[in-house]
Amino acid sequence: MFFYVIVGVILIRIILTLIGKIDLTTCTFNTRRKTRYVPGLFQNNYIDTKVLFSRRYDVVPSIAVITEIDATKAYALIIKSFDNNITRMHQASMFDHNAASLYFSMTIFELRKKRMIELGNGYAEVFYTKAHRDWAHALIKDLAECKIESDITTVKTPTIVGFARAMEMN
Repeated sequence: MFFYVIVGVILIRIILTLIGKIDLTTCTFNTRRKTRYVPGLFQNNYIDTKVLFSRRYDVVPSIAVITEIDATKAYALIIKSFDNNITRMHQASMFDHNAASLYFSMTIFELRKKRMIELGNGYAEVFYTKAHRDWAHALIKDLAECKIESDITTVKTPTIVGFARAMEMN
């Protein structure tokens, strides 16, 4: 009887694979026990998103990064754009005593179709597979609209090369 069940399952999988309408990447027969601790998953203060992506989807991600963005605006943009596609959300928060409020320091959004977004203080990292390259580039362009406006200008002192002497160095 057990033999007939195994043969039936194998035949059904072959038929579904030939049809191609169903993604069978999540339907695997795993006789091993799930590991509770994954080395490298918890780095620094929170989860390492690269390890989480690789562990969750069994593929190494491509990564797109944007810096100098307002995390609050970017968070609102992500929630507004991907509200129905967010499957899980992991968040590390810190308490600010002066404002008596809890603020997030890092948020990981897990989206459908093997995509993740890590949003931190002043940066966003988009994790994706080859199939979602255009989506990732479009998202980075949308996040660029959340750029931090800064009026700070720095004055660089001239660098002296060779044997010239600067009067201020004497």
